Amino acid sequence: MATYQKITYCQKILKLLDTYKAGGLISVFIKIKKYVAENVYLRKYLWYEMNTGLPIRREYSKLPLSIEMNSRDEVMKWISTEIYNGRCYKEEDIEAGVAIINNHYFPCVKMDRKIVGFMKVGCNDVYIKNFNKIFSVSKRSAFIYSVYVDPKYRNLNVASVLISDTVNNLKALGFSKISMYIRSTNVSSIRVFTKLGAKKIGKVLQLKCFGLNIFTNPQIS
Repeated sequence: MATYQKITYCQKILKLLDTYKAGGLISVFIKIKKYVAENVYLRKYLWYEMNTGLPIRREYSKLPLSIEMNSRDEVMKWISTEIYNGRCYKEEDIEAGVAIINNHYFPCVKMDRKIVGFMKVGCNDVYIKNFNKIFSVSKRSAFIYSVYVDPKYRNLNVASVLISDTVNNLKALGFSKISMYIRSTNVSSIRVFTKLGAKKIGKVLQLKCFGLNIFTNPQIS
């Protein structure tokens, strides 16, 4: 492990030297600032829950949208295209493994037979990248751990249609409770989920400092 870390740090130093040669000290400072911002932070996440025993509001859009409940291969292929453009995290091996073993759902929303957004919905065990941890979800409960809509189709009620249709489909499949976590600064997602009936049940504080990742116990049930 120590040898691996030394090699990693050497590689980072070499990259900084290349940056210095290409753009000088200002470029090095900008790169270091970005690296620190990505690895040292305190964040708050809000935990929400939906009871499918209550009526789930249906959402509509003026766009000709269609929803497919489980399109994992197609969704993952779309993520790897230029359309996705790295705007959300790329699926890691551990996340993929947990999703496949536990038969997670990958609903997507399409327009003209092309994907414009997707969700990741877990059951049994769920790996959450932000916390680098596998959490267990109780029986007949589902956990939404990713929602993404192509930027070109935002503010058109696409996310609301995708989420409301997915939640109603999960209800039909026998799930009685659906949970999700949302970063406290993500106002648009909070607005969508609360509009559909989600209730805040708790919060999680996360402190990350390079290799150290500390968070309060999330409320997943």
